Amino acid sequence: MRIFPVCFEWTRIHKTFTFRRCLVFATAALVISAPWLLKMEPRTNTRFPRNGTTIGDQELLGRVNKHAHHVLRTPKHILEHEFFSPNPFPLETYNNSVLREPSFVNKESCGSVHVIIPSTPDDVKTRDVIRETWGSVALGLRWPGKPLSLTVRITFVLGVTDKNNRNVEDVLHDDILQFDVAETYRNLTRKILLSLQWVLSSCKDVQYVVKVDQDTFANLPLLLSFLKHHGEGNSIYGYIYPGGSVNRGTTGWGVSKELYPLDQFPVYASGTAYVMSKSAVETLIEMSPHFLSIPIEDAFITGVLATAGSVDRVHVDGFTHWSDSKIRPCAFINDDQFFGSNMAQSDLITTWQNISTGVKC
Repeated sequence: MRIFPVCFEWTRIHKTFTFRRCLVFATAALVISAPWLLKMEPRTNTRFPRNGTTIGDQELLGRVNKHAHHVLRTPKHILEHEFFSPNPFPLETYNNSVLREPSFVNKESCGSVHVIIPSTPDDVKTRDVIRETWGSVALGLRWPGKPLSLTVRITFVLGVTDKNNRNVEDVLHDDILQFDVAETYRNLTRKILLSLQWVLSSCKDVQYVVKVDQDTFANLPLLLSFLKHHGEGNSIYGYIYPGGSVNRGTTGWGVSKELYPLDQFPVYASGTAYVMSKSAVETLIEMSPHFLSIPIEDAFITGVLATAGSVDRVHVDGFTHWSDSKIRPCAFINDDQFFGSNMAQSDLITTWQNISTGVKC
């Protein structure tokens, strides 16, 4: 890990944080994480897998073009319901304080594609697995055997719990965004909307924002090539549900009639992984204060807000949803899948090892 450059940059930005203190924190982090890191395969610091196999931009684009994509429309009887007319007065505010943020704000290093991953303060191991596998390209490494068509950056989004002192992790990785929001499932909608606001204000040159769950593997070369050649404004890409019945229970996914009076949701993207163009994000943020927040993040953000703002929902073959079976590594090696969900830490590691070694499929 690049401790000295990180500490120089950190102390330059944060004048009260001494270089010596930074080294102490960084060294402590290495000592604590060393036993776990030894279990990991070494990171592949080249674009070529160990068997030398590689493909170029045109071959990758050919694989992209095998994945059909089309806009799904919300049924007319839902679309024309008065609920989707934004309230003229704000019903919600999204002004929770930023407790911690990466130091690259307002710099080109935000990436053309910015990935936000909801996490919790205690999920350190999961974040490290992502950093060592598919997320390693955001740290300046290359994807084994395949080109990356656009620049990418990853930010983990946290709320607060009783124990959230992660200064060492901040110093080492500079990819933590934390809001003053209680870390609960029903606050996930708020966390994501706050994150989208933050990206818009902090990353001026961003073209797309990707929301990915922690248990999801992202095939970034395939995704970036798709966005470069097929991405359009005012669009959300993902596994698009053609609506769905509203659960009226009082816990978990339950939504009261006061929050959402219809019995069916509009079309929306599965929350496991979806992509928003910058103009779509701007529309979602513009709409968000004018509707009472629904605790089902994907249905509210990519369904209710997107419908109210006339944002297209584009279904893409090869995206994933929560009930999908576990995706095998060969599906990513052969570019049959953009994302795979329901993956444990060991699955993420195994998939990356297969990609890095160029396993024949």
